[in-house]
Amino acid sequence: MSKTPRVVLEELRVHNGNAIADVVAINDFAHCYEIKGDNDSILRAVKQSHYYDLVFRRTTLVTTEKHLQRALLLVPTHWGLICARLRNQDVKLSYVRAARNNLGFDKKLAVMTLWKSEMVEVATPLNIKNANKLNREQLSEVIASNFSADDLVKSIGNSLTLRAGLNREISQHVGYM
Repeated sequence: MSKTPRVVLEELRVHNGNAIADVVAINDFAHCYEIKGDNDSILRAVKQSHYYDLVFRRTTLVTTEKHLQRALLLVPTHWGLICARLRNQDVKLSYVRAARNNLGFDKKLAVMTLWKSEMVEVATPLNIKNANKLNREQLSEVIASNFSADDLVKSIGNSLTLRAGLNREISQHVGYM
């Protein structure tokens, strides 16, 4: 990542819960980071890659030296790879390859990462009558067909950033933080 993200989310459910993104960093768009340590299975990341590719423009696998060679063979070539190495009790992260935009991105499914209230907010500029009465599927179809991929990923990123801020405020208010 070239700059500090606006927000970092942990364990974001995607594709109706078929996968849970370990970490999602949001700048202009949501970038998924899947983390696989020494005791994790790289094959699980490969199984989840289909879901991540549908909803994220970019995904990066963060793994250890133990899994690096296998990851290079198994994960999609457009995924970024970061190797975590333990050096003198510190974890050092080094880029093996940068993530690139994937071709499997599906605007409609990407919109489905949002809550319905967030979808209604994203749809506001479209002036859809009774947008709040549409179901999530209908809203995602309308939004996806009226936004370019670039504009859509920015709107999704903005919505997730607002959600993270709201969650932080609520946690502080009830004394959990």
